Amino acid sequence: MVSCKEHSNVLKIESFGHEHINHRPVLNGKNLVSELMDAMWFIEKTSCTKNGFKVYASHRQYGDMTTKVFEIEVRPDGAYQINENI
Repeated sequence: MVSCKEHSNVLKIESFGHEHINHRPVLNGKNLVSELMDAMWFIEKTSCTKNGFKVYASHRQYGDMTTKVFEIEVRPDGAYQINENI
């Protein structure tokens, strides 16, 4: 679970799968970040930003060294916006 001093939002990374582990990122205990889960990204690392989180992800669980960096910006109403390759 990632908690930040910059804001009160929390990002929890849940693992699922057996042969290939994937991650299910959940924001504030209720909002699934479906863009990352649907594309089956493996979360390598997370860090806090002023308004959300930076997520470093890969497909290494499939032997593919493709990597991307995503920024999740959390709005005051709890909704989020995700940007790729920040």
